[in-house]
Amino acid sequence: MNSPSSSTNINSPALPLRPLLVEHLLPLLLNPSFSSPCFVSSLFSRLYSAHSLPHKSLEVFRFSLLHFPSSLSPCSIPVLINILARSPRRLLFPSSAFLLLDLARRVIPSLLTTAALSALLSPLASRSPGPFDATLSAFNRAERIWAAAGHEPFAANELTALLRAFCACGRLSEARAAFRLLHSRITPDARSLNTLLLGFGKAGHIAALDLFFHEILVRGFQPDAVSYNIRIHAYCRKNRFFEALQLTDEMEEKHPIDGPDNDDFNSRSWHCW
Repeated sequence: MNSPSSSTNINSPALPLRPLLVEHLLPLLLNPSFSSPCFVSSLFSRLYSAHSLPHKSLEVFRFSLLHFPSSLSPCSIPVLINILARSPRRLLFPSSAFLLLDLARRVIPSLLTTAALSALLSPLASRSPGPFDATLSAFNRAERIWAAAGHEPFAANELTALLRAFCACGRLSEARAAFRLLHSRITPDARSLNTLLLGFGKAGHIAALDLFFHEILVRGFQPDAVSYNIRIHAYCRKNRFFEALQLTDEMEEKHPIDGPDNDDFNSRSWHCW
């Protein structure tokens, strides 16, 4: 008998995968001890860590979806999208990811989550030749898939995922352009606005940070303690401690309950030193 390592190497491009899945995975899915979503999610995480071939991972997902859909959990989709996104054949992404999302829509709509949307948008925002158009197009297409699955229209959480995808790779102009394009259709919440503030703050763009802060004040946004902390830390990183202390006083006045704690003061003290 062949050893498991020689008979179950799913990364061999020429090796048919389905017989291996029927022989090794199906008995596990039918076993109550292994059919939990935690087991299958762990399997996909191992495939990601092993740099499994994207089409092989997608075949494992389709096999699980066909034979034991209850074994899949929402956390499986983001891992699978990350596997598909690092395919050496970039033209396959995001088409392969939309195939995955459409399969999930048809069988288990609950697999479509904000985390899955983030996993889809992040590689497009960071690596696409035309990041703004590619990411916005994927966002709109995903919204149609979510709607076809019976989900509510995209709201603040999904807008935050889009803004975070741009901000995480330093594409702040694209993030701001996306916000201006969508804020009239999708009402942002504090997390959406704080995501943009944090992006400007981490990049050290104090002028842009202040400009956007005052812009959202005009729109009626009431900054919370998180908003103030983002601005305070940004000022501290630029050694503008007097303005940071002024903001601290303003935050204590407007948010006495959730004002600065010991960690906030320790952080500012560290920046001062």
